[in-house]
Amino acid sequence: MKRFFALILCVALLAGCAGTSLPTDSAGEHVQQIQYDWMAGESPVSPERTGTYNNAIDQLQNGFEVTESGCYWMCEGILLYCDHGSDEVIRLCGRPDCQHQDYSCNAHFNAGRNICYYDGYLYVTRSSELLRLNLDGSERITVLKPVDLVQKGGIGCRSPHICNGVYSVGLFYLDENGVDQCDYYYTTLDSGLDTMEQMVPCGVAQTVGDKMTVMDHEDNKMYLWDPKTNETTFLSESTGRGYYGETENWYIQDGVIYRNVYAENKPEAMLDTGLEGGHALHCFHDCIVVSNYPTDEQWANFEKVTEQFLRFYNWEFEFLGEVKLDYPGALESYNPICGESHERIYLADSMDHVPRYYIEKADLGTENITIHKLNLPDDLERMLDEEGGVGILFGS
Repeated sequence: MKRFFALILCVALLAGCAGTSLPTDSAGEHVQQIQYDWMAGESPVSPERTGTYNNAIDQLQNGFEVTESGCYWMCEGILLYCDHGSDEVIRLCGRPDCQHQDYSCNAHFNAGRNICYYDGYLYVTRSSELLRLNLDGSERITVLKPVDLVQKGGIGCRSPHICNGVYSVGLFYLDENGVDQCDYYYTTLDSGLDTMEQMVPCGVAQTVGDKMTVMDHEDNKMYLWDPKTNETTFLSESTGRGYYGETENWYIQDGVIYRNVYAENKPEAMLDTGLEGGHALHCFHDCIVVSNYPTDEQWANFEKVTEQFLRFYNWEFEFLGEVKLDYPGALESYNPICGESHERIYLADSMDHVPRYYIEKADLGTENITIHKLNLPDDLERMLDEEGGVGILFGS
């Protein structure tokens, strides 16, 4: 597997020297898509997955990335990689002398959370630092320490997030009365990274082109944010997990999937699933997934669902089948979907959001939707099964 991964990287480097690039669409984005027989209808979701963010999946900040060759994700600060079409997961460390047993390993990022591709590199957040590295994990450098750029006497950071070429972070400081405060700042990766501009506190919900739909947690409303101008435009009230685009949003309520065009603000029922109880809507370019989700009453009582089904639909709202998640830990996460590619939907078995299983999209529309298990490095498998942490790996 390591030899195969090294070969892929060599081919990519040689292609770059020859002046070629990754496949692009007319907008110059890295678009991968497979045309499945079950696909139908008009999707509002972009096929672009590389460098983007979609709240249909759960990750700590933005800890899952898709490139042309495969998928990257974080596992307790360890950066992992899996080729498309493979079950074998490896550490992103190609050093032949490395035993992967301590913090010197190229794949280790203490407090690492985000992983994002941009302009030929991977970017990773490590606490308050922004790091850049090659696709094989080599030549890691620190490109930004936000506390050095903000003249407020920063004493810590909160929720670093990177997607779509934009890095944002909340910085704690003491006001004139000695009280902890937190303001949010951002910068773009092509701006030189020498300044950070204050932004409205918000959480990214969806990337839409070069803009983002964001949520202001203080008023529970959704806005469209343009990083180029740092201006926001009100879109709608938050309707829970779903799709929030530039002109419309999609959500599920009482088993009915709705589409709401912001300018009209008249939600239209698109599909009555007939399902009872709480559910969440996950919108991808090629399909819609409905998962079980706690009701408001269950949330108030800190209750999780008692069983988890994933139900699949295309964008003509035709039913493509369902699967019950019955692997160990399937009910531990409020949202088991922790990653998505043009071939797969990745699933977690705990709140750590680490992909452990997956569903092949080729199985949708058949009676054989199967849950497959990924093969992680043995020590990481043991750590996750024992619900341990990175200290177990390195003996600290």
